[in-house]
This record gives sequence, structure tokens and C-alpha cells, in this order.
Amino acid sequence: MPSFKQTPAAVCRHRSHSDWRRKQRQVTSIEFPSQLNAKIARSRMDTLIDSKRQAQGSVDKLLTWVHRSPQISLDPFDMKGNPWFTRRLASRDRLFSRWTLRIAHAAEAFCPRQMRRLFRIQPHQTAGAAATMAQGFLGLYRCRRSPGELLTAESWLDQLQRLRLSGYPEYVWGLPFPWQTEVLIPADTPLLYTTWQAARAFLEHFQLTGKPQSLAVVRSALRGILTYFRKVVDTEEEMALSYSPHDEMQVVNINAQAGGLLCRCERVNATGEWARYGSRLVNWAARMQRGDGAWEYFTRGTRPQGSSVDHFHMAMTLGGIAEAVESNPDSRWLRCLEKGTSFYLFRLFATNGKPLFTPSRTYPVDIMSCAEGILFLSRLRAFFSSYARETRETARERLDRLVSWTCQNMQDHCGAFYYRAYPIIKVRIFSHRWGQGPMLMALSSYLTGRE
Repeated sequence: MPSFKQTPAAVCRHRSHSDWRRKQRQVTSIEFPSQLNAKIARSRMDTLIDSKRQAQGSVDKLLTWVHRSPQISLDPFDMKGNPWFTRRLASRDRLFSRWTLRIAHAAEAFCPRQMRRLFRIQPHQTAGAAATMAQGFLGLYRCRRSPGELLTAESWLDQLQRLRLSGYPEYVWGLPFPWQTEVLIPADTPLLYTTWQAARAFLEHFQLTGKPQSLAVVRSALRGILTYFRKVVDTEEEMALSYSPHDEMQVVNINAQAGGLLCRCERVNATGEWARYGSRLVNWAARMQRGDGAWEYFTRGTRPQGSSVDHFHMAMTLGGIAEAVESNPDSRWLRCLEKGTSFYLFRLFATNGKPLFTPSRTYPVDIMSCAEGILFLSRLRAFFSSYARETRETARERLDRLVSWTCQNMQDHCGAFYYRAYPIIKVRIFSHRWGQGPMLMALSSYLTGRE
């Protein structure tokens, strides 16, 4: 066969043509800003559809478990009030007490029911369980308008009303077992957080149905909050309430949440009094914010060395301030909310959406971090227009990924949510108060919310 040898000029023309074709492909592959924005929007929509579908499926599985299970469930904190635990907690500075506590907590994580049988701890219905389950079903009713879900919510509210503490003229609620924190709080002691949960449940019911009986309970509970709890900070501009009538703890998140509820009640039942007290509580919580935007669980007035910044208490604090801002867009509160949100979004999440326990510690993953994170970020959508673009995009991404991660990693095959997840074990305490109720609230809020 004859061989054809290219001349240098032909080779040069071939190379020039190849370079021209490569440059054309590069030009046509350039994505202009409008194309990039469209691609980002499509990706965002696909993620949103996936997370919404996961959330809906997760709610259906959870409802199946709720309807098949007893209404009284285990509580993660009932063991910590047992005399054996309280004695070791009181002496936890000793090496023996620290190690025995660690062994007991590890045993509880692996076999929670057996440990409760060993210590003869009986399950009790709690006001927190009834309040969160009622709010979860009220959220579903708001989303679906199903009369059956409203009836279920009202049955939980009936239980909640019966669980009020006796001996107090105003409505207040507590726990049916001793609770060990900085101090040992006896059983059936009014607790600010539990009373706030109950009042909020009745307020949600009133706003959905307009029934005056629920508003009467809310007003009584607010009077109880302002009457029975100590004013550990009390100035013209600021106020902070104790956690119970028997202590002087200055807990940040519940003061912010109580302040937000009082400000919200002013819109429903205008007296001037609720807004005044609520503003003072939120002012104090805002002043407790650190320079980096974070809040510790309680102040150094409670413990000289302070406390850590953890995920779910940070989300609770931000949620309380956001609720207050919805009623009164005070510029100080808005700045505080924006600064805290920035810390929360960029310091308390892993890239896959997993909520970190603290900024420097991944585990344990607590179900309340998942629930409170979804609740806060769902509420935050109302403020997106006032946020910088980077913060808006990060908040949307965090919310969708948090929902997806929680549904995939924190829900058991039976439909209930785990109490906590560790690297090698998931704690199968299926608590209404600390898990199922908050997650039902969170997922219904996510499914209902609009930007």
C-alpha cells in the first residue's frame, strides 16, 4: 500500500483546526450566571422535594408507632433522680463515684428497660410528654386539617390539664420524679420549662380553635410563671426567673423562651403586662450572649466556671428570641438573633447535616438537637429576607440536610426516634417527652412552613 506522508504545512493546519475545536468546546461549556442560578435552583428544589418526602414518610411511621404504643413511655431522666444516682452525683468529684456513674450510664444505654427494672423505676406520665404530643398533633392539624388529629391533640390536652400540680391556685407543672441538675429538685415541683411547654400547647390550641377555656389556662399559667418562680435578676430593663421555686439558677434558654411566649400572648390577649415582662426576659437573655454569638446553658452566676455551649439549648434560645421578634421587631433582638444564627449555622453542624453536640464534640447526637434544630430553622424562614445571601442559603441547606439526616439515622424501624446516638450504639429509649413529641412538632412545622 502506498504511504501518505503529511507535509509540515498540513500538520500545522490540522493542529490549528484541533485547537480551534477545543476552544469552541470550552466556550460552549461556560455557564453564565443565569444558567448557574438555574442549576442551583433545580438542585435546591430536588433536595427540598427529597427532604419533604422523607419527612412525610417519617411522620407516617411515627404515627403508626404512636397509635400502637402505650401513652406512658420511658423517660431518659427518671433514673437520674434515683437515690443511688443522686448520692454518686453529689460525690462525683471522687474517682470511684465518677467511674460507677459511667458504668451505670453505659449499662443504661445498652439495656434501658432492664436497668429500670433493677432499680425498680416505674414509668410515669409527664406533663412534658402530654404538652409536646399535643403540640405535635396540633401542628399536623394545621398542616392537614384532619379532624381526627385535632381530637387526638385535645385528648392529650385533657391529660395535661389533669397533670397540673395540686396546691397551687394558678396552673403550673413539673416532673413526677426527682430531677438532678445543679441542685436536686424534688418530684412534683413547679418547673419553668415544663410550665412553659404546657402554656404553649394551650396557646396553640386557642389560636387554632378559638376556645376560651384554653386561653384561660394560658393566662393562669403565665400568672403562675410570674408568681411562683424567683426573680433572680430584677431591674427596670431586665428580668431572669429561676428554674424552680427552690433554686436560683439563671438558665438562659428557658428565660428567652418564656419571654418569647409572653410577647406572643400580648398579640392574642393585649394587656400591656405580658409584653412588658416578656421584653425584660428577652433583654436579659440578649445581654447574656457571648461575643462570638453563642449562649451557654446557664450563666456564671449559677456556676463560677460557667457551662458549655450545646446544640439544643442554643437552638431553644434562638427560637425564643425569634418568637419575641415576630411580635416586636426590636433592633437589638434582631442583631442578637442574626449573630446567634451565624454561630449556630457555621459551628454546630457537620457537613452532612448531623447536629454536633457542642462546637468541639460530635457525640452524642441527642434527638432534642435534631428536633429543636428543625423547629428553629423552620421558624427562621420568616426572617430570610433580612439575612445576607450566604446565611440564607446555608440555613436552607442546613434545614433540609438536618431533616434528611435525622429521618435516615435517628428513626428506628418501628417508627419511633432514638434518645441518643453514639458511634457504636443507638439508645433505644422511645420517650414521648424527649423524642417522639418534639420530633412530631418539628416535622409538622417543617411540612407546614413557607418562606
